[in-house]
Amino acid sequence: TPEKHVAHWMHTGLLSSALRTSRIQEARVIFVAHYFLKHQEKGWTLHDWKRQLKGGPARLFNGNTELLRRWRDRPFDFAIAPMLPSCAEVRAPVWLDMARWVVINPWCIYRHGYDIVAPPIVSPSPASDASPRANARRHFITYVGKLRKPYLQPPMTKLRFLMWSHLRAHPNVTFLAEDVQKAAAPYLPSDGSAQPRCAVCKFSCKQCIALPPATAHLPLSVGSMEEVQSRAHYQTYLKNSTFCLVLRGDHENSRRFSEAILAGCVPVLIADMPAWPFARRLDYKKFSYEFSWAGASRDPLLVVNGARHCPLFPIASFSPLPFLVHSELLRLPAGEIAVKQRELARVRPLFQYRADADRPGAVQQLVQDLCASPTKTTELMSIV
Repeated sequence: TPEKHVAHWMHTGLLSSALRTSRIQEARVIFVAHYFLKHQEKGWTLHDWKRQLKGGPARLFNGNTELLRRWRDRPFDFAIAPMLPSCAEVRAPVWLDMARWVVINPWCIYRHGYDIVAPPIVSPSPASDASPRANARRHFITYVGKLRKPYLQPPMTKLRFLMWSHLRAHPNVTFLAEDVQKAAAPYLPSDGSAQPRCAVCKFSCKQCIALPPATAHLPLSVGSMEEVQSRAHYQTYLKNSTFCLVLRGDHENSRRFSEAILAGCVPVLIADMPAWPFARRLDYKKFSYEFSWAGASRDPLLVVNGARHCPLFPIASFSPLPFLVHSELLRLPAGEIAVKQRELARVRPLFQYRADADRPGAVQQLVQDLCASPTKTTELMSIV
């Protein structure tokens, strides 16, 4: 579905934009509206990039000599938004790395000051929709969704399970997982002395999981729910929550990031993201809270009950850097929360995708990021 991809929104938004020019020499940025699926002879898979684009940039630009000259001279003027987040396929062929990438999940390719992080795309939620007032929100902290695959790339991908297993019975947290029987039950011991059933994990990871003593006595039905009935049902939870947990899953980012912001729910960001969308211009401290995924994994209760000295550190280092983040969510003054909600209401329209690069929204923000000069070019030019 094209509407699920940044490439589609950038393409349609720029077609009618006043910023667009048909003269290559006048353009500061050249967005390649290329979906990479047209090269595929079979199905939707991207595994065949190397063979289909083995002709190099000439294949990508259909032999356009002016574009080829610009690529040779200034490949960092080109921007590409991949259709799928799969890593091996996105990174092939290697010469495509010279372009600037617009990515939602930066786990595969992201170079600070060079590539652009885009917000996840969700179903339209007009910024003019009235959200419940702060004092009308029935839930304090909410997570409704899937646990995904805790065994996929531990320890990062175990975050959702760890948060669920500790918080599912917390009186101030609404934590409802749709896939407990699929994502958790098969990898838990059937009783205290049994061998974990995760020995048959098809990923051969043998990363068994266990419930903490505080909640191990509770049935798995606590904190579980059937599949969300509809998108409106799901959004009801978000729009009636003060804080929404935005937890990394199989990848660093998730649609819940955009869903929480568009619902007017203050996002509590817990992910190993190297950068958040539009962070060059937006001060996230004014409308969100952020915790280290490693600190939250060690003690999920810190996020709710006591996060006064939660470590925050960049993903690149993987070494804790003590940093005073903020007080625990339960003890935040009502005035501080109200200030966050007002700022969130102000920036909320900027995360909505519109097919118009000249209107305030995600596409306009991405264009601004692309028009800003990249800070890393010399070292990248050396691998052309």
